[in-house]
Amino acid sequence: MKFYQDKTKTDFQVGLFTLIGLIILILAYFWLTEILENRNYTELRVAFDNAGNTEIGSPVTINGVKQGRVESIQVQQSGVILLLKVKLDFPLKSDTQVYILESSLMSDIQVEIKPGTSEELLDTTALLQGKREIGFTRLVSQLGDILLGMQNLIMQISGDKNLLTDIKTIMDETKSVMQKLNSTLDHNDDQIETLIANASAISVKLNKLITDNQDDISQTISQSAELVADIDRTIQAMQSITADLQTISQKMLQEDNSFNKLITEEDLYDNLLKATAHMDSLLTDIQKNPQKYFKVKVF
Repeated sequence: MKFYQDKTKTDFQVGLFTLIGLIILILAYFWLTEILENRNYTELRVAFDNAGNTEIGSPVTINGVKQGRVESIQVQQSGVILLLKVKLDFPLKSDTQVYILESSLMSDIQVEIKPGTSEELLDTTALLQGKREIGFTRLVSQLGDILLGMQNLIMQISGDKNLLTDIKTIMDETKSVMQKLNSTLDHNDDQIETLIANASAISVKLNKLITDNQDDISQTISQSAELVADIDRTIQAMQSITADLQTISQKMLQEDNSFNKLITEEDLYDNLLKATAHMDSLLTDIQKNPQKYFKVKVF
């Protein structure tokens, strides 16, 4: 009897140790599996202004395929920083975009990564800037605000009888103008068709005229360009001449210039007049009495 009691105790101990060993193996398996999986995952830090009810464990997708999860959430005064663990099958580019969006009508949140197309690779150690797209819930909320505003506007319009009267008057006048316009078009239908036909014919003739004389028109435009260039060169030459004349005028008006002395000093001017008068009288006397100045001897 004692033998069977010891056997039962031994079996219990063996079973207990076996169970503990299995638990240790299972825990070790999960621990090693997590370590091995973590080696295949890349950590990305992304900043958002608003996380939109994102939770730890929320899925992270690349082009709609689940490739990771939200590992941690850090709330700051300026926003929220999410730590994402993502399995990358290819390197991300520098223009990669990260969005928070609703994955269903039940407001399920996921983080979507849209790979870029640039040649430069993404620095996965840097803090990325994410965006939040408008989801169905937020859209319904905004639509509700719009409907509420429209309801308030309708209530204000309904309470203002003068405004309703003015709107009715404008609508009646618009209807009257449209009726008159339709009547005018009906009475002048033939003339309008003739006018359109004439305009079409003129357009065809003008197009034909331009096509037939395309070379002449091009030559005329070319000659016009040459004429404009000649005029431009002439204007530049005139400007140069004007500048030279200004320079000459400045030099003539300088105080140490002979011309300036001639026109500003009266004594010099009077002496010049006297010399000129004597020269004239001398020439006149020579004409009248040439023998007085010239002696001609005949051998």
